[in-house]
Amino acid sequence: MANRECKIPVKDLQVGQSIRLPLAWKEHPFMFNRFRIKDEGQIQLIRKLGLNHVFLQLAEGESTPQFVEPATPAAPTAIDTETLRCQQAERDAVAKESQTYRRLLKKCEQAYGKSLESVRTSFSRLPTTPDQAYADGSAVVDEILRQFDEAGSETVLQLVAANQEGTMQFHAMNVSVVAMVLGRALGLEGPQLRELGLAALVHDVGKLRVPSAILNKRTPLNKAEQNFLYQHPKLALEMLKGTPFATKGIFAMVSGHHEYLDGSGYPQKLSGKAISPMTQILTIANEYDNLVNGTVKSLPPYQALAFMFKNRAKQLNPTFLQTLVKTLGVYPPGTLLRLENGQVSKVISSDPAQPLFPTLMLYDAEIPKKEAPMVSLDMLGLKIDGVLKVSELTEAQCHYLDVSPALAYYVRR
Repeated sequence: MANRECKIPVKDLQVGQSIRLPLAWKEHPFMFNRFRIKDEGQIQLIRKLGLNHVFLQLAEGESTPQFVEPATPAAPTAIDTETLRCQQAERDAVAKESQTYRRLLKKCEQAYGKSLESVRTSFSRLPTTPDQAYADGSAVVDEILRQFDEAGSETVLQLVAANQEGTMQFHAMNVSVVAMVLGRALGLEGPQLRELGLAALVHDVGKLRVPSAILNKRTPLNKAEQNFLYQHPKLALEMLKGTPFATKGIFAMVSGHHEYLDGSGYPQKLSGKAISPMTQILTIANEYDNLVNGTVKSLPPYQALAFMFKNRAKQLNPTFLQTLVKTLGVYPPGTLLRLENGQVSKVISSDPAQPLFPTLMLYDAEIPKKEAPMVSLDMLGLKIDGVLKVSELTEAQCHYLDVSPALAYYVRR
């Protein structure tokens, strides 16, 4: 929806108004051309830019106010040095943090791509050289944990976009990382965390023995096809038997990743304490990625979490699910948002102490992508208008916000 606006004389500006400056981004010291005025200092700074008017952003249904334009153009006046210094310092600090993020983003994308190739190699080697397949899988888990240790573990950084390929390798990688993010948040470490990551990598290898016509079918499966698909945990155990993956813990997780606490899952219809805590973690990670990047559903991360709470309350461990929400945030990183002023943004990270005020990267065609700042919703003083799907973005917006067909989760301090 296009944002409505009208001219407003600079003399009529008030704190709390959302405005747009009729200047190029480099012609003023503010972080954005569009922003909500937060104090009198900003108004004074705008007045000293020599502008007669700016543009007032109107809310939906708000009538256009009437203003009297000044008869003579305003002349620029001397800008208060301290006010300008503070404004420029804020802009520079945000720019520096944004540059750090972009370096981290590039590093994470490179690590993700290399690890994804290792997953493919591991799967191809499993039938003939299982020891090497295990070494490949172990290297992937070690790389993910190394990324965690290097970046910290306070706030999850998640780069999310719809995974159009929907391949098993993408899914294995995603579930492994989500499972370890959740496991880490629940206090797992060392060999336990590593075993969880390995189990997540191979949890679906049984599908390699399921016909692609069943796996890729877009219409509902018939009874025979469904029964075949439900055998994939058992087929996975057969493939992993006699390999280094054949530990008691990994077998339990692979066998039970579709079991639900209320006994409605498969293949054994286990319930309650019969499902190990590690398996319950894997089940949540698998469910989450299926919702975000699955072939049946492709929900924004925020809606995926809401769906799980609403429709899986009796099936998934509620404490683990709440921990995932606290870790990812109400608006998980990667969620695409439209703000009340019409701007499109992507959530970069969430602060557990302020879950409703994530850090955003905003799309602004007037600011070069390499200089695009990351700012908290609290700093912007704006409200969220709604959650967007990737399909609602233009090609330019997708490129600017780095919305790509891959999913990676890393931890950012």
